[in-house]
Amino acid sequence: WTTTFNSNGGELIVNMMFSAYSSQQGVAIFDLMIDDNVATSLRFYFNAINTHLPVTTIAYKTILPAGPHKIGLRIPVNVFVDANDAATIQIIQKTP
Repeated sequence: WTTTFNSNGGELIVNMMFSAYSSQQGVAIFDLMIDDNVATSLRFYFNAINTHLPVTTIAYKTILPAGPHKIGLRIPVNVFVDANDAATIQIIQKTP
């Protein structure tokens, strides 16, 4: 999942909530991407196979320059999303 947003510049907090499913048990590492760079990663353990699950929220605090930015989630191998899954990205900007 990827989208764009405009920053006023300065400090912001990103919260990403989503669901996914895996074809195998084990740890999956999800990457929060900002402007095509890994901002932070989340390790999540899938116990159930092929079961849609809410994944732990990714929370990240950063400072970005003013202007347009791209934000997204890099989904690991053997993890999938489809029409039964959802994602929400919340961006909280500190007013300069």
